[in-house]
Amino acid sequence: MRQRPQISGLISSLLWALPYLFAAYASAILATGTGYAASIWLPAGVAMAALMLTRPEGWPAVMIGLAAAQTLFGMLQGAHLLLSVVIALIAIAAPGIALAIVVRFAQVPLHGLYFLRALFFAALIESVLASALNNAILSPGGAAFWPGFQMRAIAHVVGIFIVTPVFTAWARFRPSRQSMRGTAERVIGALAFAALVPCALVVFGSAAGGSMSDNLLIGMSYVPLLLCALIALMWGARGGVISVLALALIALSQTASGYGPFGRTPDDESLLGVQLYLGVGSVLVLLITTLRSHREKALDSASRWRANMELALAGSGQLVYCLDTRTGHFEWGGDLEGITGRSPDAFATLDTVLAAISLDDRARARARWLRAADGQPTREMTFCLRTPQGGPVFITDTSQSISDLDESTAFIAGTWRAPRPGQAVAPAGQPPSRTAAHAEAA
Repeated sequence: MRQRPQISGLISSLLWALPYLFAAYASAILATGTGYAASIWLPAGVAMAALMLTRPEGWPAVMIGLAAAQTLFGMLQGAHLLLSVVIALIAIAAPGIALAIVVRFAQVPLHGLYFLRALFFAALIESVLASALNNAILSPGGAAFWPGFQMRAIAHVVGIFIVTPVFTAWARFRPSRQSMRGTAERVIGALAFAALVPCALVVFGSAAGGSMSDNLLIGMSYVPLLLCALIALMWGARGGVISVLALALIALSQTASGYGPFGRTPDDESLLGVQLYLGVGSVLVLLITTLRSHREKALDSASRWRANMELALAGSGQLVYCLDTRTGHFEWGGDLEGITGRSPDAFATLDTVLAAISLDDRARARARWLRAADGQPTREMTFCLRTPQGGPVFITDTSQSISDLDESTAFIAGTWRAPRPGQAVAPAGQPPSRTAAHAEAA
């Protein structure tokens, strides 16, 4: 089997260092004019995604690249080399420790329904470690510990929940000819995404106390979240995370400028509110996409299992059925038309099935199913079935009654076996097994 080519450590570190540096500059621009705490910190999501998507043996190269990017960013911002190196080590070590605790020690996988839980715990651990150490180093003398720690922790958590899913969702993208999404879903998703940007600009671009009342502005802030949820339902994980990222960039930039429902004053408190808003929206979208993906996989697995079962039944000349004793309704599995010449709709009731059985065997078949409905044991039975063209088909029926919670018979489940081409059968019009007939009569 051909293995995918491995990316060298230098290229991998460079590929992650560039988006980290870009996210750091974007955070610095958005947080311009705020207090001393790092009010917005999107690179935390890049660092978490880099380590999540890299094998443990490749972590050193990636961490060196991320640390170099953080050091360069700190120096360009006017910090000393030693301080920049210390901050870089903290920023890169925190997600590594968090993932080691969550994945290695807690044994939480990074896929399926477990991904959101792993991301939550990793973000919580990373934000506590990075914020506590950064606050101890960067806080001015005499400043209270809690306000700066709170702001940095929220910034790290929101940065992880906004940015990390973007990388993980698109890194796991595999082109496929098969798609469970139809044209209507794609169109609805496109319309929702087209409405998201202007809606977010209207909501977060309105000045507080302007033409739109504060209460109406707060109520309108839920509309972008609704559109993000709709995009996630229609387009899946990749569309959902892109919509949250677009909403985050608009909301953060407008709030930092003093606009929108959270932007009364461009300070740390206003940015804290909008980041909590974005964090809730990101978790909502992740829940929707995770549950939708799990449902799609379950449906796909069930569809494959049913297709394999139908092929196996058709190849062996067998049918399976389930008879509801209360309604007399049959449900069939297998090639019903190929064996009996009838469609499932035309063979859906006990009366229609009995009408297709030859007169010589009809009474025995009815009595057998009635005994099974009463909970009595039954033996294997062979009878003659007439096709719509009048040809005989000899069927061997094996069934078992299934009791309900009140110990009454709810269903009769069984199989029909028909002879394969070339297999010897009893003459038409004569029951193929007199012994079975006498046993049933007894």
